[in-house]
Amino acid sequence: MARLTEQEIQRLKAQGAQKRAERAAKRAAREEQEARQRQMQATKPQFDPVFEEKVVEAGLYLERVYYKRESLTKQKVEEVKALFLPDASEAEKIKAYQAHFQAYEILIFFAWAASSELCDAAFEFWNVALKDEKSSFSGNSIIRILGCRPNENLLKIFKNHQQKFTAEPFMKLVMHSSITRALKDGYFDSNACRHYPFTAEEITIWREIAKLF
Repeated sequence: MARLTEQEIQRLKAQGAQKRAERAAKRAAREEQEARQRQMQATKPQFDPVFEEKVVEAGLYLERVYYKRESLTKQKVEEVKALFLPDASEAEKIKAYQAHFQAYEILIFFAWAASSELCDAAFEFWNVALKDEKSSFSGNSIIRILGCRPNENLLKIFKNHQQKFTAEPFMKLVMHSSITRALKDGYFDSNACRHYPFTAEEITIWREIAKLF
């Protein structure tokens, strides 16, 4: 059997080194992908069907309160406030909001409209949840809240997260049309089926919100 020349030996060594480097690169890429997947899994909001059911039930209860089909009791107020996780960390609130977005969207609106105490609780939760870049909002939730009487919480939520809201193209149109109509028509009471004028303070809040857009 003919002996390999020095040149052939070096060529085989180079090929072997190249294959080892390719295998190492593939292994490193696979390990990096697995690490990213583990990190994503660790930070992914955990869906809790039992907790979401509680949020949904609370939203349905406040809907009945909103339409005067049920009375708001102190016990229920405390139960709803607990669902806004007042003692949780910011990270925990953000994860809960993202994991149960649709249920919270409904709860926030009806809490906002039900009483000043629940409005404050909804604001504190939502204000924290919207800090995260992955936390979203829907045009539907904004339009519904705009149908309520404006208050300082509404002004603060738009001020605190102005960049997030103004980044959505539809918001400028929604805000302009909604506020213009509100200032013209006043507040619509769905139970009485009539409009009522806003107070001077409420009109000032509307105009301050309009300036943000």
